[in-house]
Amino acid sequence: MKITPTSQRQHPGRLLTALLAGLVTSHALTAQSVVTSLENYFPREAISVSFAGGPGNPKDWIGVYPEGVTPGSTGSTIWNYVDGTRSGIAGKASGLVTFQNGLTATGKYRAYLLENDGYTILASEPITVAVPIVSGASVVSTSPAPDTTGVAPNAPYRAELTNGIALASIRLSLNGKAAAATVTGTAQQASVTFT
Repeated sequence: MKITPTSQRQHPGRLLTALLAGLVTSHALTAQSVVTSLENYFPREAISVSFAGGPGNPKDWIGVYPEGVTPGSTGSTIWNYVDGTRSGIAGKASGLVTFQNGLTATGKYRAYLLENDGYTILASEPITVAVPIVSGASVVSTSPAPDTTGVAPNAPYRAELTNGIALASIRLSLNGKAAAATVTGTAQQASVTFT
């Protein structure tokens, strides 16, 4: 399974569809629905779950369970009431609940809309949590460019790297000898400089 960075995985249409479904449901339909903002998440990535068509009880709740586990047979992995709290003060028939810390373990899960502090399943949606697969770090640019001639011996050097960088593993050498380089950035984009 290949998972792309969050900026390329956004599905705003999924949330908009669910929110619009909530508007339609409140006027014409009675079907309940649950839609996550993404189908695939990274460990600890925030998970947003929109719901629509619920009964509107303050204690209706969103629970996330490992795939194949029946709600009520064991505790949920993460949960909140439909008002986004752990106290369930305000009832909502539709809305959005966000789990800021996401799920820590990789695997397949299911988000459920459950009724009134119980385990009656109103709707559900699958979720997958996986470590991103990257094809390896690559150099985007260097300055000076490779094979450049006429560069002063003390000219500063800069390299831009992308895609799956282990920052602590970056080493710079000049003529076979280690050089003290400054490394900044993230695993998705980093800069290496030497002056």
